[in-house]
Amino acid sequence: MSKQGEWSQSDGSAPTPDKAPQDGRALRWADHNRQRRTELVDAALHAIRGHGHGVGLEAIARVAGTRKPAIYRHFGDRVGLYAAVTAHVSMRLERRLRHAAAPGAEPRDVVTSLTDAFFSLAEKDPEVYRFVVSPPQVSSSVAEQQVRGIAERVAELIADILGPHLGGDDARVRVWSTAMVGAVQVTAEAWLDEPRRRPRHTVVQDLVAILWHGLDGLPR
Repeated sequence: MSKQGEWSQSDGSAPTPDKAPQDGRALRWADHNRQRRTELVDAALHAIRGHGHGVGLEAIARVAGTRKPAIYRHFGDRVGLYAAVTAHVSMRLERRLRHAAAPGAEPRDVVTSLTDAFFSLAEKDPEVYRFVVSPPQVSSSVAEQQVRGIAERVAELIADILGPHLGGDDARVRVWSTAMVGAVQVTAEAWLDEPRRRPRHTVVQDLVAILWHGLDGLPR
């Protein structure tokens, strides 16, 4: 993880606004704020892709056509924007995983599809992936909390998907799904940094072979 600096001004929590009456004007303002937050997250993603995962807040503001105070206003601080980008990536990953888990597929095919979906996202958006797992100058505790949150949600999703195939022992399924997410996450990060990156399908096949032997020991 990177040292603290530009991106680390708080623990990542955004300020809680005062509760306003839910009249028409307040609702329109809330809708405007949600839309603007979405636009700023999109701008951050474009900046990360264009400038790399070490991008600074000034560059993000330029891409968004605004200035840094506007980002503070919508996200509370720099870390708040990082948390919003992380949440966006997490939702994308979860959608990909749900789509990859075809109903009625064999368990090993499901494991292969889920693993490939994760690697596919990392391959198509490597700088965004690096930004999430190793953000620029965000305190390590904040970054680790965000990444751990993604891993926990994905592990729960995988346990839900594979649970019906492995009836009986929910506790062991949860342990296995957590181990799978950790293995895939760490392997994908190392794979992106390989000087001569092997084809995605080769790495996925190797990893699934290791994972499957662990899964094959669980009771059916």
